Amino acid sequence: PEDTVAALADFEFYTEFGEAFQYSNQMVATAGYIAGQVAEGDNGDLAGDYARALQSRVLDPIGMISTTLSFDQVQSEGGYA
Repeated sequence: PEDTVAALADFEFYTEFGEAFQYSNQMVATAGYIAGQVAEGDNGDLAGDYARALQSRVLDPIGMISTTLSFDQVQSEGGYA
């Protein structure tokens, strides 16, 4: 996450603001990291704050209690697709 946010320092837009629609994975990801920090109290851990906010605010409320962003957790628990 830190590398994604840092890469925005050199991000180049290809048109002037409002001239065309431009989608950027970096911008969307950074917005998610910011939202995670705001929701979790900015613990200085972009990935962790994002994962905790996603789990508590999205996944748990809709019943996706086994969903995780951790490959290690998935592999250790088995039963994955």
